[in-house]
Amino acid sequence: MNATPDARLTRTQTASLLQSGRKLDRASPVPLWRQLRDRLAASIHSAELPPNAPLPSEIDLCALFAVSRPVVRAALDALAADAMVVKATRRGAFVAHRKEELDFAASNIGLFGEMIAKGHRVTTRLLRLARRGPTEREMMMLRLPPGADVVHLERLYLVDGQPISVGAIAMPAGKVPGLEETDFVDRSLYATLRDRYGLAVVKSERWLEAVMPSAQQRGLLQLGEHKPVIAIESLGWLADGTPIEYYNALYCTHDRRLHLMVGGTPTGGGL
Repeated sequence: MNATPDARLTRTQTASLLQSGRKLDRASPVPLWRQLRDRLAASIHSAELPPNAPLPSEIDLCALFAVSRPVVRAALDALAADAMVVKATRRGAFVAHRKEELDFAASNIGLFGEMIAKGHRVTTRLLRLARRGPTEREMMMLRLPPGADVVHLERLYLVDGQPISVGAIAMPAGKVPGLEETDFVDRSLYATLRDRYGLAVVKSERWLEAVMPSAQQRGLLQLGEHKPVIAIESLGWLADGTPIEYYNALYCTHDRRLHLMVGGTPTGGGL
């Protein structure tokens, strides 16, 4: 994550903002480094300290809060571990850009609709669309009879011109006749399923894990080496309990984080 100074605030100004806030309580059982961490975090969450704002130097923070340098370093290290600040060599610490929450993993409108609803420009690149025989995993997950085919759709998703996801979905060909002939460039799969076939995913089960992408996947997602991504495997069902979609997707989360809600109304997924 890059950090560039916020032109609106200087270190002197951020020091002044912090000085006017709540002080540390030396009578509290909470360690001083934790209190300092929480004090800085509160200023970041309230936008008192906006993204890219430079934090006072370690020496200035020591003077502001009357604490030792190890206390300041422990507080800054904790904030950096929580991705709230970025520490730049010879430049100090800066408030990090807050990651946008991506509710797609717990949404029934899909990635396409989720990001558009948040005001982003979503485009896709079609990688593959074909009717083919299922893999062993697809046959098991979709409960396909012998001889059944699937429609395979694989796309790269770009949000505001930046690639964030690559995913492949398989659906029983018998449920979506002719789907493989559809133009899926910048087109929502969910809208197509609803409008053409009267199908809606109402429940999904998902498995998430951190993985290292392949060289080909790194190229599509424009990632450097040793950059992990979140892999999601998902199975979605229709209202009558019929499995209708099985997909695997990779997500870049360097500037976004996945938001999952457990409980409530069952939700569907898909690309």
